[in-house]
Amino acid sequence: MRLVLFDIDGTILKVDRALSHQIASEAINGVLGRSDSFRVPDTYRLHGRTDKMIFLDLCEFLGEGRKQVEPLLPVFEDLLVRGWQTHVNEKTVKVLPGILELLETLDNDENVTLGLLTGNVINGAHAKLRPHNLNRFFPFGAFGSDSHDRNALPPIALKRANQLNDHQFSFDHTVIIGDSYRDIECARTWGIRNVAVATGGLSAEELREHSPDKLVSTLEETESLLNFIHS
Repeated sequence: MRLVLFDIDGTILKVDRALSHQIASEAINGVLGRSDSFRVPDTYRLHGRTDKMIFLDLCEFLGEGRKQVEPLLPVFEDLLVRGWQTHVNEKTVKVLPGILELLETLDNDENVTLGLLTGNVINGAHAKLRPHNLNRFFPFGAFGSDSHDRNALPPIALKRANQLNDHQFSFDHTVIIGDSYRDIECARTWGIRNVAVATGGLSAEELREHSPDKLVSTLEETESLLNFIHS
């Protein structure tokens, strides 16, 4: 049995970068009650970070102490999810090449269990997947609402997989698929094999510098990916 955990943004789908920055900015302005309409800097990369870490980073950028703003995380999460639910639809979310065929194939494989491992808070993740009916592939996952530290998420995902299945999974039989060097780092922390896909914010050359176990340009390389997952 194989456990395959997917990142969302840049791996399964892509939301317009300007819209992502807008939603994060509006949530931060709402939490902090700022009247100067703070905007997420263009140089700040959201991808690969958990939603909680984005909030803490940007509050620090604004001169707010982390310990002081941590109690406001639930408010930020609520405003962020409202933003995604309001703005995300079939037009603003693009499903990335090859993902539907790969998910259908893996979902029909009795030796594979699918889950999510994403920096999105849980309701934000579901909001992004909903327009193209992608939640049906993922009965569980580990989310940015579980921890601000992405590297803390694999044990949470494994525990939930074991609770939902008769099979007891291990890190040795798990694969993480993502588009960021943070996905590679997260997998490596726990000895999990990883696939890096260059459909997000980093090119294949940039991802190669982080030595992923497997690197693909897109998830259209279905046969190669299936061989890697089952190897």
